[in-house]
Amino acid sequence: MLDYTSGSRPIIDAMIQEHGVEEQVVQELGHSATVFGLVEADVGVSGLPWLFLPLPADSSLVALTLEPRAERTVEIVRRRDRSLSSAAESVWSLISALPSRAEELGWRERAR
Repeated sequence: MLDYTSGSRPIIDAMIQEHGVEEQVVQELGHSATVFGLVEADVGVSGLPWLFLPLPADSSLVALTLEPRAERTVEIVRRRDRSLSSAAESVWSLISALPSRAEELGWRERAR
């Protein structure tokens, strides 16, 4: 599972508890690549936010969308009275143009 430095972990824990899933956490990790590696090594399975997708291109992993979904809102903010550096303006424009849901990005994986 993700460790508690992830803002997603409390949401994942709440969903597990809400649905009465019995879990046995064998490792708490802070980076998606490490989670993917342990799952691929058959240590177990993990619940992760869709932002961790797409899966690594050369992996044998499969991601499934869980229902019902838990959602969280993430906001970006900036000061109105200040201009942004060109790099910050590029990031602002990129994030502002992103779809608001995972499905709109086409990152919904299915079992093969």
